[in-house]
Amino acid sequence: MDNSADDGMLGEAGALASHGPTTETERSVPSPPRLPGAVPSTLPEPAPDKPADDGAFTQDMLLSRPPFTRQTLEPGGGFDDSPVPSPNIRNRSVAISHEFTNNLAGEINRFTQESKVMQESLKAYYDKKIKGYKRGLQKQHDAIRELLAQNEAQAKQIKELRGNEKYMTNQMASLEAEAKDSVDQARQLKDKYHSCKEHLNAAIAKQQRLYKSFMGKHDESMKKVIEMKGANDVAMERALQEAEAAREQALGQVRKAVAEAKSQVQEMSGNINALKQQLAEKDVELGREQERVQSLITKLEELQAADDWSKSLGAQIAGLMLKLDEQKANLDDENKRAGQEAETRFDTVNKRLNTLFDLISEQPEQLSNLQAAHHNSVDSMTSNLQTIIGSQKNADSSADEFSKSLEVRLRGIMQQYDLRNAELSLELSKKAEANGMLSTLFKAEEGKCAALTSELEELKKDWTDFQAQIRELEDSLFTVEASNHDSAETISQLQAEGLAAKRLSGELEAKSATVAALEDKLRAKDEAYMSEVHQFTANVVRLNQMLQEKDAAIRFAVEQTAETVRREMRIELERSASEAKKHIGWAEQQRNSLAEELRNLKQAVCDKEEVARRDSLTISDLRETLVTTKNQSTDMAAEIQQHKRQIEQLQTQELNKVRALEADLSAAKQQATRLEEEGQCHSDKSRAVISSLARWAEKQSISPQIMSDLEVISRGSIVDPESGYPAYNTETIETAADLRLSEDRATDFGNESG
Repeated sequence: MDNSADDGMLGEAGALASHGPTTETERSVPSPPRLPGAVPSTLPEPAPDKPADDGAFTQDMLLSRPPFTRQTLEPGGGFDDSPVPSPNIRNRSVAISHEFTNNLAGEINRFTQESKVMQESLKAYYDKKIKGYKRGLQKQHDAIRELLAQNEAQAKQIKELRGNEKYMTNQMASLEAEAKDSVDQARQLKDKYHSCKEHLNAAIAKQQRLYKSFMGKHDESMKKVIEMKGANDVAMERALQEAEAAREQALGQVRKAVAEAKSQVQEMSGNINALKQQLAEKDVELGREQERVQSLITKLEELQAADDWSKSLGAQIAGLMLKLDEQKANLDDENKRAGQEAETRFDTVNKRLNTLFDLISEQPEQLSNLQAAHHNSVDSMTSNLQTIIGSQKNADSSADEFSKSLEVRLRGIMQQYDLRNAELSLELSKKAEANGMLSTLFKAEEGKCAALTSELEELKKDWTDFQAQIRELEDSLFTVEASNHDSAETISQLQAEGLAAKRLSGELEAKSATVAALEDKLRAKDEAYMSEVHQFTANVVRLNQMLQEKDAAIRFAVEQTAETVRREMRIELERSASEAKKHIGWAEQQRNSLAEELRNLKQAVCDKEEVARRDSLTISDLRETLVTTKNQSTDMAAEIQQHKRQIEQLQTQELNKVRALEADLSAAKQQATRLEEEGQCHSDKSRAVISSLARWAEKQSISPQIMSDLEVISRGSIVDPESGYPAYNTETIETAADLRLSEDRATDFGNESG
């Protein structure tokens, strides 16, 4: 066997032992201990500056010693081609050979022991190293399993993240769809808001136009009504002025009548005084009384004719009253018809106005029809008022005509009564002259005249009371005229006529009272001188009775006439007052209805304004909801973007983790491949060493068990079940290596010794 080949195999074994893998596990395995005198695995050269030990046979000395050749030593113990040594040299050589043999045997023994120790140490070293390799491989397998588990967990996380990503993308899609729907809804709401706003603006503008037109027409109608009211006020003022003038005229007439009555009273007092003076003068004329009785009879006949005339006058007055009643009835019928027509018209107008005001909220275009109807109603009101005023004027004119005719008739009656009173005064004066014989009784009559003067004073007081009553009646008439200003003129005229009738009746009563007093006086005087002028007194009494009857009849007729006139005037006043109240109530109702209509219109306008305000509030609420919806949509979009960013960040983080895990996995795979390559390299090297050892053992004819082990090891059929790598029999390898080394050394020693 070639020494260089053996040295090469030993060098490979030493290199395998010394140049192993550079992993952490291999670094942690300790190197085998270096025993003194032991041959290292790499067989390094000794240092040239280190001297050898004295008396010690080392491997270096053995290797550095030149080999003994066969040419130098002969079988017989001599040397070829050398001179024959001397005995000293031979002894010395024998001693050296013996010493060398002893030293060689000791060295071989020591080397054998050291080789055993070195084999044990190498065995322990390789056992530890193999165990370290196994532990490292197991740790690497555990790390690989952990990396695989982490990889699977990360793959699961990636799948979950992908599922979450799909879920988030679906959520994003749903949120985007909801955002689109909300945007569409917001757009639709905005469109609806714009349409509602335009509709409301158009409705408000239309309402404002209608309201402005209605207010304009209402202002025009109110102006017309105010103008009509002003005209009516002017007409009423004119009527009041006329009534005031008529009242002043009536008061003037009353004052004139009072003055006339006063003058008549004064005249009567003067006449009485004159009668007193004439009583003395008329005593001489008593003789002529009989002559005048015939004339008195004729005058009685005339009085009878006057009575007939007064009856005819009463009949005429009754006819006039009937005509006045008919005219009043016609006037009342006309007023009633006019009032009914006006009421029906105003009822129809109110119904139309109510229907129009009910329809005004639904059909604003009929406002013009309402205004036309309002104007028509106002025109009808004005026409009805004009007809009423015309009827009142007709009534006033008829009342004026009646008052004028009655005044003319009463003046005629008063003139006739004045004529009759004058005639009676003349007759009384004649009677006084005829009763001159009663001058003796004048003194007694003076006392009676004093009583008469006292009675005249009482009459004056009664007259003053009558004037106060007249003033009260005037005040009451003024109040009645103020309350019933619509028919003030007629009422004032009728009141003036009533006052005139009262005045006439009062005057007649006063005159009748004075006449009765004078007749009583004359009757007393006649009774005084009844014995003397029985026939004359009888005629006078008869004449007085006739006069009293006539006066009573006239007074009764006048009282009845005055009473009927007063009753008719009272009835007329009450009727006119009731009609005036009715007209006033009707006018107030119309005014209230118009005010109610105006209030309804204002309420409708207020309701429409309230509706507009509510619509504006609704629009503002819609705007606020739209703004809140926009804000919510923007917030949702921001949240969606934030979630998207978070998801992207999570995706990037997970991708970074996956990449890091993939990088770690690739690094682990690289490390595993590197470890596999290193293990394969080590296994290849081990197989090469083992195969070289096997070849050497085969050459050296070592035991078959070692050969079979080496063959098995060289084929690599023994595999560690835990690590998956070939399990080498270190003892066999070390034994083979030791045998190879010992044989090499023995061969070298034999060569040297040979």
